[in-house]
Amino acid sequence: MLILLKELWESYRILKLHCSNSWDNNDANILTQCVLQEFKDLIETSLNKNEENKIILIIDCTKGVFPNITTTLMIANYMKNIETQISKAVNFIIMYAKDPNQLLWTETVLNMFKSKRPIFVINNQKELKNKIKESINNKESINNKESINNKESINNKESINNKESINNKESINNKESISTIDIE
Repeated sequence: MLILLKELWESYRILKLHCSNSWDNNDANILTQCVLQEFKDLIETSLNKNEENKIILIIDCTKGVFPNITTTLMIANYMKNIETQISKAVNFIIMYAKDPNQLLWTETVLNMFKSKRPIFVINNQKELKNKIKESINNKESINNKESINNKESINNKESINNKESINNKESINNKESISTIDIE
């Protein structure tokens, strides 16, 4: 069956899909549909919150065994049906495959499902880690720039408020001095 890992979901918006060691279980297709629905729900939640951090989807072909062609087509069809949500919510997709059979299966899936988001086929763990780190660093850089811009905006507002406050005090002082002159 299909397995969805969400260990890095809260902190980095990374989802990882991989297969189990067996598709023979009678409930495998039902459980796979549940996983696909959960995947869709997470994407829609991200879209509904208008989150700026887009999702990174990792499809790990190195774990478990591949499903039969019928199940593969069902998964590809499901992904095709939520293609619009995927294109809006997902930053890019990483397909991790090492051996020739995995790469052939990956190529077959890519021919069935044409993503509007970039797909990187990666065949070693070092490259996988580098791609994830690069993406996380880019997100943090964007967040830091936004934070700096927000701080500058707040500082500018405070500066304007302070200037207005000073001007108001000066104005009040000027009026008081004018009234004193008028009285004398």
